[in-house]
Amino acid sequence: MNGPAASHDIGAFIATKAGAGVGDLITAGGGGDNTEINTEWIDRQGFLSCSVFCCGKATITTAKKLTVAGNLQDASANDGTGSADYGDAVAATDIVDSAGDALENVTDEGFAQKIADFDLSGADQFLRWQGTPDLTNTATDTADISFIIILGGADTLPAS
Repeated sequence: MNGPAASHDIGAFIATKAGAGVGDLITAGGGGDNTEINTEWIDRQGFLSCSVFCCGKATITTAKKLTVAGNLQDASANDGTGSADYGDAVAATDIVDSAGDALENVTDEGFAQKIADFDLSGADQFLRWQGTPDLTNTATDTADISFIIILGGADTLPAS
């Protein structure tokens, strides 16, 4: 049997790319809060889809939360030449715990969450994510976040 179902190596079908959004510390009502973070431009050549993830750790008080909104951009060159928003923007999305509840009343709680999926069949070669984290508290809460783009749907399957 040939094709993707016959493969036992998912790594042959995906690529993980992280950008400048790695390790950005935000403080509620202060530095980085409700401020757009741009990842570096990545080369998506050979891949037809991607997922964007937000991961990190947070300290959040009771009844407060961390949300992330954003959009994907594409460009014809890795310096952003010809950049434009690509696909639908992602509205503010609650970052949740492993039970699916809004992340609140935690200290140094780790998280990893998929924010969006994109079909890249019409995208230019280079991509970046523009994410806006928002801590709803006015002080004390913090989050150390990263945005990661995972490319999938390789247009050439590896030899088996």
